[in-house]
Amino acid sequence: MTLLQTLQPKINEFSSKHELSRREKDVLEQLVQGNTSGAEISSSLGISPNTVRIHLKNINIRVGVHSKTEALASFLRHVVTN
Repeated sequence: MTLLQTLQPKINEFSSKHELSRREKDVLEQLVQGNTSGAEISSSLGISPNTVRIHLKNINIRVGVHSKTEALASFLRHVVTN
């Protein structure tokens, strides 16, 4: 079982809690897998780097953080505490 498969239920919970769109959830999954650059995420999802930036901005707003690092930290707190 991959890390993503193991964490998928927690990703689903976190995404629902913060009302992330499907594509925002896809970007979160990329962050969880360690793909942290816009270019990596863009390539993996087949979307433009600008679209990745927009999704990351929306994730930050919905989660109430200021960076993708803080968004990932918030997700990890969710995993540990729930």
